Amino acid sequence: MASVAESEASPPRPARAVPIILQGEPSECGLACLAMVASSWGLEADLAALRAKLTTTPRGLSLRMLMSLAAALGLAARPVRIGLHRLGDLKTPAILHWNMDHFVVLEKLTGDVASIVDPARGRVRMKIDAVSPSFTGIAVELTPTDAFSREPIALSRSFRRAWIDDPHLRSVALRALWLTVLLQASIVSLPFAYRSLIDRHPTAGTSDPAMLTILTGIALMIVVQAGASWTRGVLVTRFGNLFVHRVSAHIVGRLFSLPVSFFQRQILGDVLARVRSVDAIRRFVTDRAIPLLIDLAVSVVTAALMIRFSPKLAAIVILGLAIETTMRFAALPRQRELSDELLHAEGKELARLLESIRAVQAIKLAGREAQRFALWENDLVRVLNANMRLSRLQTGVESAASTIGALEWVLVLGIGVLGVGADPVPLGTLFGFLAYRGVFRERFGTLTENLSSLQLVGVHLRRLDDLMLAEAEPVGGRDMPVDGAGALSLKNVRFRYAATEPLVLDDVSLEVPAGACVAIVGPSGSGKSTLIKIILGIETPSEGDVHLDDASIRDVHRHGWRERFGTVMQDDTLLAGSIAENIAFFDATIDMDRVRAAARDASIADEIEAMPMEYGTLVGDMGAQISGGQRQRILIARALYRQPKIILFDEGTANLDADNETRIAAVLANLAPTRIVVAHRSHLVSVADIVYEVRGGRVTRMR
Repeated sequence: MASVAESEASPPRPARAVPIILQGEPSECGLACLAMVASSWGLEADLAALRAKLTTTPRGLSLRMLMSLAAALGLAARPVRIGLHRLGDLKTPAILHWNMDHFVVLEKLTGDVASIVDPARGRVRMKIDAVSPSFTGIAVELTPTDAFSREPIALSRSFRRAWIDDPHLRSVALRALWLTVLLQASIVSLPFAYRSLIDRHPTAGTSDPAMLTILTGIALMIVVQAGASWTRGVLVTRFGNLFVHRVSAHIVGRLFSLPVSFFQRQILGDVLARVRSVDAIRRFVTDRAIPLLIDLAVSVVTAALMIRFSPKLAAIVILGLAIETTMRFAALPRQRELSDELLHAEGKELARLLESIRAVQAIKLAGREAQRFALWENDLVRVLNANMRLSRLQTGVESAASTIGALEWVLVLGIGVLGVGADPVPLGTLFGFLAYRGVFRERFGTLTENLSSLQLVGVHLRRLDDLMLAEAEPVGGRDMPVDGAGALSLKNVRFRYAATEPLVLDDVSLEVPAGACVAIVGPSGSGKSTLIKIILGIETPSEGDVHLDDASIRDVHRHGWRERFGTVMQDDTLLAGSIAENIAFFDATIDMDRVRAAARDASIADEIEAMPMEYGTLVGDMGAQISGGQRQRILIARALYRQPKIILFDEGTANLDADNETRIAAVLANLAPTRIVVAHRSHLVSVADIVYEVRGGRVTRMR
């Protein structure tokens, strides 16, 4: 590893400041840091696009992997060992190794204050002394090579068009739009009526028919406004519900299409927080997007009418709004950063809370309630601090805008009332001008807020991108053949979790004859569960193939493939509902005879029937109110209820006592379907016709 003293004297400078790119997964801090540094050198790329372009690993990046990915982007990576007092000698932006398990970007060092961009938290400024406990002394300098390209790396976002590509949705939106036009037309017309009424009053009597006509017209316009406003509100609410249903169904449907490995890499609370971004998008579409063009049109019309009334006063109003608008848009980049940080902090806080609730028994048994509460409270404080920073910025912008607006009002009122020189403004004209000024400021202000919101809603869209742009599980092509005996074979299967990682399974070939009982044994961590996931199509072999009867897993639909299996996996859970619903896995029509038969074979029927509500007994989503052994036997009954071609247990009896495991083993020995069991204990292994051992990534037939 090089010393920092070998650095060049005059390094090139980045094209722009380091943008904040927050990691989408706990293990991709290194990739997020690379994305930030590459972006500062002018590469237009987001994290989703880089994730698709570069071969990464769900287990995080080592320093060697980080350098390899940097080279793939055309960045020369130079690792250096450096003391804290020499950080100022680094070519920035540089990547720092942090807390032994994390990467951050050192943006710059100003005096004794370091600007750090943490992909887990955002931009923070720290005194050098505060950096010391986290910095490990390892840094990576990154500079562009001739291979570095500023050609944008992007993925198609065409899925967003599908969210609004619905004739019914467009019809409701158009009706709401026309009502908005009607409302704005009536609002624009009222000041003309006010001016006519005021200008006629000094010369007209109280019984002047024209005045009565004007007053009647004003009253009618107000009634029309009320009716149109109510109808528009109903239509906008309807549009919002349709939009939320369509988008939520699209996103959650996409979630179900993602591979299991995606969810194993994610934090549950963060996924939920991302899905919750739909509500922010819905608020923008319903409250802001529909009136956006109308606000623009009304702003132009009212500006023209103000100029017609008084060019001098109109110039003052337009100048004041121009200053406000410039200030708002100048604050927008920082507002986007703070919004992103807030959403990320909220996701982490929710994740911590959900994790603690799910593990509450272990937490209580270990006496760690206070510790977990403190961790959650720290996450909550980060949320509140992020919200405070965002609110402080927004409040400052709004206060400055209000001050500018108030000063402009005083100036307009003073010039209008007092007049300048020989050009005083008539009272009716001033009244009409002030009415139009109010409409203009309101609509133009709404327009700028909507344009700002359009930029900020991009933060929510980018968070959804991680879900929508994630690579879907390969589903295969044709349907599984209807007939089949349940014979399974693996041929020359190799598997690794990423191209940069070692093989987990190496040249595995095995045969499982139809109707046979096969046991798979081996030490923990040898690859048994990975082998099972490949058999079930949860993971795809890096090389080789898996056949069920005459069908290859690469050619058939994964859903049809998995329908042939009844499984009990290590981390399977029950869902909220009755025991019968869980055994039948919530079939639309539950066959209670099959439920009872499956429960008997799983040696759980007597215990269920002794419960007050028998098969109607409710269990929680974590299997509450039943023991671990009962839960596992209900899961076994669920597998048997399906009447599958192949029964597959991955430590499916690990929570059972010896007597129950012996009974389950006896049942398995007499079942007709093919049976595959992963086990450490002898009861299930003893009834197997064939035994395979997995060791060091290789599979050997033992019996």
